[in-house]
Amino acid sequence: MKKKQVKRVRSVDEIPETDFSGGVRGKYASALKSNGYTIRVYKRDGSFSEKQVAGESLVALDPDVQAYFPNSSAVNRALRKLISTGQSKHKPSGGARRSA
Repeated sequence: MKKKQVKRVRSVDEIPETDFSGGVRGKYASALKSNGYTIRVYKRDGSFSEKQVAGESLVALDPDVQAYFPNSSAVNRALRKLISTGQSKHKPSGGARRSA
């Protein structure tokens, strides 16, 4: 006859420690910094509010300007047209970016 195995419940003192010595600090920090991220705050009633945190490669448009440009391709088209008309005689510096 087999013995009945009893599951033993561990107390808080018996939980093994987690070893983080092989971890990498800031592994995803550069991607979040350059691409941006979204913060969601959930409320008790089930709704939530969102806040977009723009990264270095993103540019935020004011709401009145967003009304004219429904997506990023529309913005790119307009900017390329402006550049091709010769109004922008400055070459891109490739230096520090400035976010709005």
